[in-house]
Amino acid sequence: MNAEILPWLGGVVAAIAILTAVSKVVAKTTRAIRRVWRPFTDFLEDWRGEPARPGRDKQPGAMERMQAIETRVTANTEHLSAMDDRLVRVEAEFRPNGGSSLRDSLNRVESYVSPEES
Repeated sequence: MNAEILPWLGGVVAAIAILTAVSKVVAKTTRAIRRVWRPFTDFLEDWRGEPARPGRDKQPGAMERMQAIETRVTANTEHLSAMDDRLVRVEAEFRPNGGSSLRDSLNRVESYVSPEES
């Protein structure tokens, strides 16, 4: 009877050894895939953003952030354009134009106040 069990027992031991080797290979491959995959999933989470949950605020995704930046840039551009128009008008007041600018008024006041030196 022992002679009949030995081949079967050898087959079981070989199967266990093969399964152990395969499981180690699968475990190492799984760890390697996780190391590569985890940064990619982190990137995707940052790209999509995360909804608010208890104890954490909403994290906007990349598209929401870019839209907010574009909105601010547009508002700043409009504001700068308005300031540029105002600056042009102020600069015009500091150049003589034949009588109606601030510079012309200052020149007239100066001519009245200080005697001309000849």
